[in-house]
Amino acid sequence: MLLHRSGTGGPPVVFLADDGMFGLYYWNVHDLLAEFTTSVLYDRLGTGWSDVVDLPRSGTQVTGDLHELLRTAAVPGGSGVQPRALPAVPAGADEPAAAVRRGPRRRA
Repeated sequence: MLLHRSGTGGPPVVFLADDGMFGLYYWNVHDLLAEFTTSVLYDRLGTGWSDVVDLPRSGTQVTGDLHELLRTAAVPGGSGVQPRALPAVPAGADEPAAAVRRGPRRRA
């Protein structure tokens, strides 16, 4: 999976792209935000610059992939390596909600 990390500090912000879009659509905001905190762009498997996989994928698969990617990349964030903020556009709102449901300490 593609992950681009800029900035330091917390809480880290992870941008989740909407269907049909990918992380680089948020590059300008990501770059500005990195002046204040850790900012992360990522492309889900099967989208953008990430590896091709069979779609659709379940929310459990997508959030599991994201948590593993953040852990592997050592993105800081309070409880282990979990992000504190997961901005998304409306059609992508299910993923941050599912990520939050995976554990109460992972909320913004």
